[in-house]
Amino acid sequence: MKGQVMLLTVLLISGTILGATTIAGLLMLYQIRQATNVGYSLQALFAADSGVEWKLYQELQDPSYSAPIMSPESNSNFIASGNLKDSITSVGCAGPLVLSNNPKLCPRPITRAFQLIFE
Repeated sequence: MKGQVMLLTVLLISGTILGATTIAGLLMLYQIRQATNVGYSLQALFAADSGVEWKLYQELQDPSYSAPIMSPESNSNFIASGNLKDSITSVGCAGPLVLSNNPKLCPRPITRAFQLIFE
């Protein structure tokens, strides 16, 4: 009987340690992923800002002005829409390409948006 209690205790303690280690590993994975996404987040922020600036220039100065071209190395682009009557919205995208069935969504996992509302 004492051997069974000791075996059960060892299994219980090792299971607890295994569970705690698994949870700690998962939390570390999320922290590492968040740290690597900081660079992509900044790229998406600058892409969204470029989109707003381009759309404002296009609306106020030259309607035929072409959109800025993001370099392939930057892994970023933007989607800008709107007009001076209502609002201008720009969504910056960054990170590796992601397959999506919705063409209106950014093809990258990190997005940041700017919106100007005119009243």
